[in-house]
Amino acid sequence: EMPVFAERLSAAGFQVVAPVPHGDGLVFNEVFDPKEADLDLGHTYYSAKKFFIPRMQLLLDYSLEDGGRQIRQILPKPPKRVFLGMRSCDLHGLKLSDEFMLGGVVDPYYKALRENAVIFGLFCKTPPSKYCHCDSLGFRDLPDNYDVLMNDEGDYYLLEAATPKGEEVLAKSGLAETDAAPALRRDPCPLEIRHPDLKGLQKWWNNDVWAKEAERCLSCGACTLACPTCWCFDLEDSNEVGMKKTVRISKWDSCQFKEFGRIAGDYCFRRDRVQRVRHRIMHKFPYSIEKFGRPTCTGCGRCLPACLVDISHVHILNKLAHEQPAPGPK
Repeated sequence: EMPVFAERLSAAGFQVVAPVPHGDGLVFNEVFDPKEADLDLGHTYYSAKKFFIPRMQLLLDYSLEDGGRQIRQILPKPPKRVFLGMRSCDLHGLKLSDEFMLGGVVDPYYKALRENAVIFGLFCKTPPSKYCHCDSLGFRDLPDNYDVLMNDEGDYYLLEAATPKGEEVLAKSGLAETDAAPALRRDPCPLEIRHPDLKGLQKWWNNDVWAKEAERCLSCGACTLACPTCWCFDLEDSNEVGMKKTVRISKWDSCQFKEFGRIAGDYCFRRDRVQRVRHRIMHKFPYSIEKFGRPTCTGCGRCLPACLVDISHVHILNKLAHEQPAPGPK
């Protein structure tokens, strides 16, 4: 049983992160009571993004005391964490985050949190939510970034190590080995994106669909909060009285906020809601396909129920599929 397994992992010295009850659903959180670990209620409201990119994070402090100037980088020192029940959409989201944060210029804060994580990937036999649409985006199959594969066999989970880190965790958990083979069958997703040209979505830049859908937008940022691959952040310096000490923190930000696009001279390069709604969808599809070779929407569907006014990128894209292109200025 999952609570027993979570208890064994805790006893072996691992911090266990798993879906736990919250309201009528689940959230990824540290497991304090092993009985709370639950993989059967469906999708979590949010991904496990906050454990790799915290909502607010101390980056460095700066001091002019003692006659000198001192800048100290403050890297996180996380415990060894085991993440249970990360489904295909979240694994793909984590892989994209790795490419973004560790490719080229490495983010040392993300790296410190990522290196200490042991990932248990959960194979979805049935879609965990009525909003799932990973099939139509090419994220149906599990990527290769999990340490242990979890397969739900009804009365038990079949676990298979894929990396040395995974083998270490399973060895410390005291589980018995078996020759049983998993049954890797899967039901299709309930939603489907049917737009024929996501890579060339800019051709539909000026269609009326954008404005009609965006006029309901509250610019609340709920969609980006729920998304596993929204990485935007803001930096803030906080000074003590006397300007002798300063701390710098990073905080989650959202391209759906008007302030996100405000620069010097009170100029805002995405002042209108339609610009912001269109930008988010363009970023998830054509811009990301150009950069990563695939969308950064993983089809988890979390942003759909999170939206207070029922704006759906699936609906927008499928509606645009029936419209003639109306490209914007080059």
